[in-house]
Amino acid sequence: MIRKLLLAGAAAMMLMSLNAVAYADPVTLVQGQSITFTYQSTQFAGSSAQATFTLQGNQLIINYTNTSTNGTFLSGIGFDTTPDLQVTNAAFSQGSKWEFSTNGGGLGGFEARVSGNGNSGRLSPGQSGTVVLTVSSVPASLTIDLTKAHLTSLPNGDSEKPVGNTAVPEPATVLLLGSGLAGVAAKMRRRRKLSKE
Repeated sequence: MIRKLLLAGAAAMMLMSLNAVAYADPVTLVQGQSITFTYQSTQFAGSSAQATFTLQGNQLIINYTNTSTNGTFLSGIGFDTTPDLQVTNAAFSQGSKWEFSTNGGGLGGFEARVSGNGNSGRLSPGQSGTVVLTVSSVPASLTIDLTKAHLTSLPNGDSEKPVGNTAVPEPATVLLLGSGLAGVAAKMRRRRKLSKE
């Protein structure tokens, strides 16, 4: 009975730790580093997007992709930073109908989004784009405090602005969890061996 309780407790702790690892936590980039965020609709599993932020010199490069599998469109990516950036130029990939803004759409202090009110610039599933933001100085590091995507035309016709997460367990968390589970397994083996003698 105790063995079953230990296993159930260990499994519950593992699931809780993996689910709570990196949602909406600030992430710090250093020069030359990249981090990928995943944006997932809370309503529809097939509605999602990804964005990779890379800090290189005085540029913040954001590659964004609509990873939806159900016809949902990607209409924007927004974020907040520490320190607050002073963006001097925003260059989008060729042919893009997106714009850069520092006010308005509810995605964050900085937004890359579809130009105007039309739907012609939205990214369909599988499409991607890039924006290169040139900033006024060369930050040694940059913290992405919060990032959101704007997913439109969800299967129910609504739109949603899910928060991005890195969805990668921290190495220390995984190591701690693994060593704890190994300890529980070793204890169970010893008890089994003693009970057979």
